[in-house]
Amino acid sequence: MRWTWRCGDPKEYLSPTRSTALYQRGDVKSDPAANYPGYIDELLRSTRTDNGVFGVKIMWKHLQKLPRNMDIPCAMQDYKHLARAVRTVFGRSHFLWSRREDKAKQAISFVKAKQTGFFTHQQGAQGERAPDKARLEFDFDAIHALVQRFEDEEAHWEKFFRLGRIRPLVVTYEDIASDYPGQVEKALRHVGVWDKSCEIQPPRRNQKLADQTSAEWLERYRTMAAERESR
Repeated sequence: MRWTWRCGDPKEYLSPTRSTALYQRGDVKSDPAANYPGYIDELLRSTRTDNGVFGVKIMWKHLQKLPRNMDIPCAMQDYKHLARAVRTVFGRSHFLWSRREDKAKQAISFVKAKQTGFFTHQQGAQGERAPDKARLEFDFDAIHALVQRFEDEEAHWEKFFRLGRIRPLVVTYEDIASDYPGQVEKALRHVGVWDKSCEIQPPRRNQKLADQTSAEWLERYRTMAAERESR
């Protein structure tokens, strides 16, 4: 979505790590630790594309903290009022629910990235060291915990959308991998910024990091998970 230059510059602005880094680099003048509403207001003014659209990538754990950071009364599990708080902060919004159908593959990718320090192949392209595959070690408990976490977060999002009366466009990792241009077009239409002048090309710098190790871990994980279920 970012590379269409029609949906703002969607990044994890609500992440404490990301927001602190933006301030320390001088990308924003407002210190989110001292003036979070000012930080959000600055982003809303400075990161819009020429068509006036602001975009943000939101993780569930970061969304839960938004009302408190913005001084908006809202209980942590009050999905209805959480949705209202989002509208209060960002105004009329369109939601794209990005999810992955295969949670085991998602968890394995994350564990491998954490162990090697390599989250995208762009790190190698930018001159960083190659991933140290010697550090890879199958960890059933870590993978299983992530699978459960991803399932729990997805359940929270489902309740948020349902109780908040929000109809998001669901965009899966699997669909993007098989039809990138088609999925991006659907997203642009959902947001209301699509027209025939849009040129959508899959980013050349994005490549899958899944490999034979990923496949072996997946088979091993599924076997062990089935054994645990049968006990």
